[in-house]
Amino acid sequence: MADPDAEIAEGLPLGEVYKSRGRTIPEGECQMLTNLTWTTVGMHVDEPYARKALFGEMVLAAPVVVPLVSGLWVTGSHNRHLREKYGMQIVTALGSETRYRSPFRFGDTLWVEHTLTEVRASKSSPGLGVATMKDRAYNQRGETVNEMTRIQLFRRVDVD
Repeated sequence: MADPDAEIAEGLPLGEVYKSRGRTIPEGECQMLTNLTWTTVGMHVDEPYARKALFGEMVLAAPVVVPLVSGLWVTGSHNRHLREKYGMQIVTALGSETRYRSPFRFGDTLWVEHTLTEVRASKSSPGLGVATMKDRAYNQRGETVNEMTRIQLFRRVDVD
């Protein structure tokens, strides 16, 4: 009997690190994201308050950085490479765990290193796989802003 974990994982580039393009989030977009997500506490919207707070200036709420990290993966070369070369097509997100390391300041540039670290056959969805991806996001100063582990459900499709 064939091993479903081996079949679903066959040839996938486990451990390869892919670097996303950078994306600068200007102050206006940070303010829009802050308002959109209702994270409108002093350190995110009140410059005089923020100057006296922990980081000394306004920062984007840490949970708001998570979709920026995910977006850099979705639009990036790693996602495209996995799909076009290996036929790995993401079906849906299953979960994530995030650690916030450094503040994201208004106007910072974010870029991410993505790594596919583990794959296995899904126990509940025959024919599909479960992928674990590690993301490490940096700002233009080289500071780690965010570390995230994402769990994704995927299928293998034919590559032309």
